[in-house]
Amino acid sequence: MAPGTTKERTVRKFQTMTWAIDPKDGKLKKWIGPRIEAISRKDAEEKIKGFGYLQVTGELRSEVDEESGKEKELHNWN
Repeated sequence: MAPGTTKERTVRKFQTMTWAIDPKDGKLKKWIGPRIEAISRKDAEEKIKGFGYLQVTGELRSEVDEESGKEKELHNWN
């Protein structure tokens, strides 16, 4: 990298989840949490440390259908 330049970082989206009791039936269930914008999975995990009950479940990605031009969201649950 040339002096005076910076490496561009791409912001990525990560999905989170949590376990909580369903008020309707009293059973413990898995719930989708907020999406976190971060530059890496490690960064996303750092951002949610203050919320001990959240877990990063995977990265959200999207692709565009060439025929329709519509964006389709894909989940990478790794």
